[in-house]
Amino acid sequence: MRQGHFRQEGRTVQTFAIKKTVTGFRRLRDEYARDGRRLHFVGHQANLMMLEKVCEMCDVPPDRHHHNVQDYGNTAGAGAPGVLSMRWDDWTHADDVAVAGVGAGLTWSSFLLRFAAAA
Repeated sequence: MRQGHFRQEGRTVQTFAIKKTVTGFRRLRDEYARDGRRLHFVGHQANLMMLEKVCEMCDVPPDRHHHNVQDYGNTAGAGAPGVLSMRWDDWTHADDVAVAGVGAGLTWSSFLLRFAAAA
């Protein structure tokens, strides 16, 4: 007798992840977007096609979508922080970075990094 096996419905999980990521990004954009500032997007690096769908739904242009999943695969909780680390020196005092995504256990979160001029 087999006990304790795990089964996941991939399409359902992906739909959930896209919905929550879109909601998180839009909330950040609607609350914190400012004229004269560039809003970038970094999502959970699980699936590039999913990230591209989020960008399509949120009108994020390709030059403002930052990812590394195509090079490193799904690195779990290190994915978005890895992208931030790789791009850190590219952003200026006029940039905001919205980080939004869904991770293990179907948890989700979003936050905004606002870069400012050095003091």
